[in-house]
Amino acid sequence: DTGETLYALSPDTPRQPASTIKILTGMIALKSLEKKDWVGVSRKASRMPRSKVYLDTKKSYLANDLINAVLLASANDASVALAEKIAGSEKQFAEMMNVRARLWGAKNTVCRTASGLTAKGQQSTARDLANIFRHAMQDEEFAQRMSKVKLRTSYGKMLRNHNKALWKVKGAEGGKTGYTNAARQTYVGQFSQD
Repeated sequence: DTGETLYALSPDTPRQPASTIKILTGMIALKSLEKKDWVGVSRKASRMPRSKVYLDTKKSYLANDLINAVLLASANDASVALAEKIAGSEKQFAEMMNVRARLWGAKNTVCRTASGLTAKGQQSTARDLANIFRHAMQDEEFAQRMSKVKLRTSYGKMLRNHNKALWKVKGAEGGKTGYTNAARQTYVGQFSQD
């Protein structure tokens, strides 16, 4: 509730955040778009490496589905499609992510991509990610989405949450996993006991 640090190990060491940074992408999209807004897909978005939901450049998708794809299935293609819809380009969107991170006290976080894929100069820390996630989870809609184990999109695709803690760890309320070669495994989550 307070954000007080109970235990820390190298909390301010900057590293590549991988997909944990999608917390910011999802949160900004939730605040910027209506659930029923249509989002087109650029060639750049469709060509993102996996994890992805294989978006088709000839189709448009509901913002609601793409936000779920980002937060549950960690979809890189959906992250870029949302970024381009909201800010015109992924680069401009990354600036919005940086502003949001600062507002939430994440002083050592620099975003360069909407997906968290490795990028020069992109970084976050354990403390910053904990801070960002704590703030995001105070938003009811965000928290509700993060607690879902699986969801079906309006076009019939099943999205499965990458956060296995939801069904393996008692008290898990939500979390975001990530992995790139540069970052290795990354994770931020919220748990409650008693």
